[in-house]
Amino acid sequence: MSTLYRNAWLAAVPAGVVGYLAFAQVLAAAGAPPTIGHRPSHVIIIVQENRTFDDLFNGYPGANTRRYGYDSTGKIVPLVRRSLKTNYDLDHSHTGFETEWNGGKLDGFNKERTSGAGAKQPDLAYSYAPYSEVKPLWDLAHEFALADEFFQTNEGPSFPAHQYLIAGQSGHFATANPDPLKPADLGPLAMSENIATRKGANAAGCDSALAGYLEQTIDLSLQTDPQPSRELAPKVAPCANYATILDELRARSFSWRYYTPSYGVLWDAPDAIAHIRFRPAWFNVKVPETSIFDDIALHQLPNVSYVIPRGSLSDHPGGTSAHGPDWVASVANAVGESSYWPDTEIIVTWDDWGGFYDHVQPTIHNAYSDGFRVPAIVISPYARSSYVSHKRRDFGSILRSVETNFACRH
Repeated sequence: MSTLYRNAWLAAVPAGVVGYLAFAQVLAAAGAPPTIGHRPSHVIIIVQENRTFDDLFNGYPGANTRRYGYDSTGKIVPLVRRSLKTNYDLDHSHTGFETEWNGGKLDGFNKERTSGAGAKQPDLAYSYAPYSEVKPLWDLAHEFALADEFFQTNEGPSFPAHQYLIAGQSGHFATANPDPLKPADLGPLAMSENIATRKGANAAGCDSALAGYLEQTIDLSLQTDPQPSRELAPKVAPCANYATILDELRARSFSWRYYTPSYGVLWDAPDAIAHIRFRPAWFNVKVPETSIFDDIALHQLPNVSYVIPRGSLSDHPGGTSAHGPDWVASVANAVGESSYWPDTEIIVTWDDWGGFYDHVQPTIHNAYSDGFRVPAIVISPYARSSYVSHKRRDFGSILRSVETNFACRH
């Protein structure tokens, strides 16, 4: 990990410019006035993978964490320190959420399905990461701002989660529709799982639809999610036409790019939006994700950037490395060492909970939201240093931040 150059960065900030940021207003001290007339010109959203707040920030000073949970028998289960690098993966499907949430009891984590060579170990969901591996994240949180009441909006895995991160939804399909070139929207059905293909669930939206793959939906008109409704919900082509924050930016002549390790993977959120995938806006999807470093160096950074790491740098359990925190710090340092720093906001979050234990009860809005807590860090000269926000927010706060910052609201 490179040295954090916070003091040098702040030296470049105009005097009196502290604490604007639509998202960092949540993270600022109560009653602290926003700076008028100055807003970040660049927002970078880094989306990591599959961790809860209790897993990554357990024991962080001033944050709400706990090192034990309960299982389905009422037994107290201590959280065990386990490396970010694992030989197992935990179920983080919508069914997995329902099992762990268990009607609000938060005691089904011992029933968690696991896969991989290490899957036979008991109670793998009850884990927290060692400080030695997450130190870069803790350093960034200490230097800037951290939210410990930030929730994944959807109750499911990566593919729909990334849709919520660009659109605040994952469907509203009116009917089951097998034609990806004529996506039917504005109904109660939302995409709820990763796309199942013959080679496994590792595919994106419209490209998968063109290959004939379908996506499971859930009925958002339901307040709860009984098993029959999930089993009977129809499948749709995973190719939609709903509005995204990327469309709002373009309509107001602001630039965006979506940096991703490769095209056609389930983290490639714009691939699921037909009017992006099959139109010139698709050229804003940039491969590989490391090209953001070139764009920073060449002074070609867009107004809004989504940065999606490759699996080995994503914190995803199941054979990955433990270098995800270093990756996040490397992006932050690249911006901090550049001329972009004085007017940039970096938001770091995790797309879903990954099946890991978290002790904080989510707010249930309907059959598919909200999900469990995930961490969120704001790295910016506008963020309040060493501050932990306890105000409840979800992925919509990121979209609201971009809308407010770039005046995209209708």
